[in-house]
Amino acid sequence: MRNTHQRLEILKLLSGDKSHPSAKEIHKRLKKKLPSVSFATVYNNLSKMEKAGEILCVDAGLREKRYDPCVKPHGHFLCLKCKNVFDFSFKNSKPNLKKFKIFNYSFQAKGLCAKCAKKEGGKNGRKK
Repeated sequence: MRNTHQRLEILKLLSGDKSHPSAKEIHKRLKKKLPSVSFATVYNNLSKMEKAGEILCVDAGLREKRYDPCVKPHGHFLCLKCKNVFDFSFKNSKPNLKKFKIFNYSFQAKGLCAKCAKKEGGKNGRKK
């Protein structure tokens, strides 16, 4: 994959970003630095970067896919209220998949984040 200026800027923008931005959000941020960059360029680069294993695409059932620069195995939690996506690890719960050749895997959980659960009236989101 060619190291184009746009691709390098997208990687720089995503580096360390834990917000799991959408292609639209990435395009909006990138336009501040590269005013002439098109949404198609951003989207195409994200697709190529995902296929190359440089980023993860998080399809959490939202309208838009989200992108994650962390390609190490981890899970994603989607808050059904605020629609934020959070990373989590599950090191101690490794599935027994020794007889399969695994290229990638994902684990997603959905519920309420701590902030939204508190607003709902309790730690687990149930009203008292």
